[in-house]
Amino acid sequence: MRTYRRLMGFLRPYRAQLWGSLVFAWAAMGMTVLIPWLIGEAVEAVRDGNKPDLLPLALAIVGAGILRLGLTVVRRVVAGKVSLAVEFDLRQQFYAHLQRLDLGFFDSQQTGQLMSRATVDLQSIRFFLGYGLIFITQNLLTITLAAAVMIAVNPVLALVALIPAPFVILAATRYSQISRPAQQEVQQRIGELTAEAEENVSGIRIVKAFAREEHQLHRFQRVVARVFDQSIYTTRIQAFFSPLIGLLPQIGIALVLLVGGREVIDGSLGLGAFVTFYTLVAMLAGPMRSLGMALGMAQRAVASGNRMFEILDREPAIQSPPGARALPAGGGAVELRGVTLRYNGGSPSLTGVDLAVEAGKTVALVGPSGSGKTSLVGLIARLYDPSEGTVLVDGADVREVDVESLRSQIAFVADDSFLFTASVAENIAYAHQDATLEQIEAAAPRPTPSSASCPRATRPGSASAASPSPAASASGSRSPVPCSPTRASSSSTTPPPRSTRPPRRRSKPGCGRRWPGGRPSSSPTASPPSRSPTRSW
Repeated sequence: MRTYRRLMGFLRPYRAQLWGSLVFAWAAMGMTVLIPWLIGEAVEAVRDGNKPDLLPLALAIVGAGILRLGLTVVRRVVAGKVSLAVEFDLRQQFYAHLQRLDLGFFDSQQTGQLMSRATVDLQSIRFFLGYGLIFITQNLLTITLAAAVMIAVNPVLALVALIPAPFVILAATRYSQISRPAQQEVQQRIGELTAEAEENVSGIRIVKAFAREEHQLHRFQRVVARVFDQSIYTTRIQAFFSPLIGLLPQIGIALVLLVGGREVIDGSLGLGAFVTFYTLVAMLAGPMRSLGMALGMAQRAVASGNRMFEILDREPAIQSPPGARALPAGGGAVELRGVTLRYNGGSPSLTGVDLAVEAGKTVALVGPSGSGKTSLVGLIARLYDPSEGTVLVDGADVREVDVESLRSQIAFVADDSFLFTASVAENIAYAHQDATLEQIEAAAPRPTPSSASCPRATRPGSASAASPSPAASASGSRSPVPCSPTRASSSSTTPPPRSTRPPRRRSKPGCGRRWPGGRPSSSPTASPPSRSPTRSW
């Protein structure tokens, strides 16, 4: 119920439209219930030979039908707008929250699972809030109005006709209890399927390079089979309960024919009243069957809501402390004091690192893959917090300054290639949205055999750990500065601009104080090899 109440909270900004949709739905159901009563009156007029009453009753039936049509159309339009508005809000809130979460969260999440939550789960919630809720209230109102009319006509026969109603409620409740965990498991497995598909598409070059297409196909088939098996289980549940809920009203029809037919023969019940009863009970079969389907929709929405709230309830591990000040002005000096870093409480990636880099210096961190070079630079931009020790920029503890202020002065370019769906120029100028074409071209010079460059930046500007590329340099600093090979074991020639991951915060182009490094006072790892890629920051 807590998840259900939280989902209902998304309708709060659209209460007026929601109530309008409900009013239209209720009015349409009023017309639906009115038609059987008019039919009963027409049958009585035929039996009594009252010809003058037939035309008004026929026109009233047609008018009620047309009015029900108009009310239903308006209700669907209003409900559709509410549904799309809720979907828009959910997408905005979910994406905005993802942007606030720390990098450590994404390290432990599958992209496909997040995509599944943002698409499949969100659609389930949208359909329930926009349509399923209306269907439930509409069907309940139809049952209530029909029961009221039957009781007004003949209370005893009404009680006989409504004998199946408690059993419908019990069946619907049981269906809800069984279906909800099954639906949630389906959503979870769909997320796994999405993650598997995303990994196969993203890693297609590796798959083809090692001729592992058949292996990946079998892996994907196993995941698809898991989704299929769980979906079959939920389908079996629905295949049993939906017809059961639809069958119970038929028992009411049989009882009305048996008991009401005898009363008509005995003369204690008019033929028109009997026809009214029969039509109302037959009409209840549809709402009761739809009620079962709407409850299934509600269970899917609750299951999807649980998965969505798993993300929305997670607070960012890295936030600015209350009243945090901006990063103070300075030349860009960096200091690490006794820094140890553990990811998710595991074994340390960095242990007892002491490092001091004066402003205006350039430092190359040399070590094998996994030695902690990128992790160390990530600490400076506070993409992670150290498990032990302190990281200072211009004498300020990065945990005590405003995060946005810090990252607007430091650019971090990861060593994995990435391009947004945009031109190369737009990717180069990702952090400099107002950069001119001349600035972009200057940031991406053509390589020459005798030239060597590395990503360097200015502070205000950047500290970057990346493969040296023009795109990385341009997107990582306010004023990219070409540099000569550093005092490291190897150097590399600048490749053509292709794809690098841009910094996480925007900065403006311009000049500032240089902040590349010198020789590190300690290595990120105990034994850096001599032949290893150069990282510059």
